Amino acid sequence: DKNSLDYAPINKNGISNYNINTEKLIEDGYLQVIKTEAPAPDYVDHYEIIDNCIVQVWEKISEVKLSYSEKRLREYPSVSDMIDAICKKLDGNSSEYNELEEQRLMIKARYPKEEQ
Repeated sequence: DKNSLDYAPINKNGISNYNINTEKLIEDGYLQVIKTEAPAPDYVDHYEIIDNCIVQVWEKISEVKLSYSEKRLREYPSVSDMIDAICKKLDGNSSEYNELEEQRLMIKARYPKEEQ
């Protein structure tokens, strides 16, 4: 899909460091990936094939239709914050966990699952 990349394997058919062997990668049909910086925080990326390269392209979020799961992901607490809160809860202090869980539930309510 245009939102993710599949990278070449590190080793393949007995070739160590296959993933950095440019000649072999091109021979096997892999395309060069060109990553670019986001022009601003309110942009989201996707990938397009341009001139036989995979290029990271940026679009302003207001111009992109995001799925409910993408909208949730942008606002959910970070994984490290959740892990920290879970560890504190296991130690007997659940206040941070409760706050993050309340935040998570509000985000789920704001962006309900789309009907299939």
